[in-house]
Amino acid sequence: MLLVASGFAQSGATDETKRRVKTKVAPSYPELAKRMNVSGKVKIEVIIAPDGHVKSTRAIGGHPLLVQACQDAVKEWKFVAAPEESTQVVEFATPYETFSRIKHDLGIYAQDQWTIRRATINGGVRVERFTTSMRQQTVGAGSFVGARDFAPVPDVPNWTNVVPRLGLAYDLFGKGKTAKNGLNGRDQHFGRI
Repeated sequence: MLLVASGFAQSGATDETKRRVKTKVAPSYPELAKRMNVSGKVKIEVIIAPDGHVKSTRAIGGHPLLVQACQDAVKEWKFVAAPEESTQVVEFATPYETFSRIKHDLGIYAQDQWTIRRATINGGVRVERFTTSMRQQTVGAGSFVGARDFAPVPDVPNWTNVVPRLGLAYDLFGKGKTAKNGLNGRDQHFGRI
C-alpha cells in the first residue's frame, strides 16, 4: 500500500496557511514493485493552479517502479484555491510506501469436556504463532537529510504463545435448570502490523 503525506507550499504572494490539501488520492502499489519487494519514498514537485487543481508533477527522487503510481495519484489531489493575487504555487509532497509481510498468523486450539456427577469440566489449550518481517527500504535524500538505506530485519515480531483454558459448570440442584459456572483463560489479539 502506498500512502501520501502532504508537504509545504512556497510562493512569494501566497499565504502558505491557505494552500492546504482538500482531497488526497492514495497511490496504488505497482504489481511489479510488489513482486520485486521494492519499497521507499518518492518525492514529487507539484505545480498547483490558482483554482486548486494540479497542473503538473515532476519526480524529484524515488525508485522508478514507484514514481509513476505516485505521480498519477498526486495529479488527482485537490488543494484549497489560492488568493486572487496568486498565479501559481509550487507544492512539494512526499508520498511514501509502507508495506509489511506477515509470514505466520496461526492459531491452533484443542479442547475436551468431562462430566463427573453434577460437575462439567471443560479444558483447552491454544497455540498461537505470529511472525512478520521488514524488507530492505531506501529513502531518497530530502532538503535537510541525505539518502538513507535500511537493512532487512527478519522475524520482527516473532511471537509464539501457549494459552491454557479451564472452564467449570456445576448443576446446583441436579435438575439441569440451575448451574454455577466459571472460566479461567486469556484472550490474545495481535492485530495487524
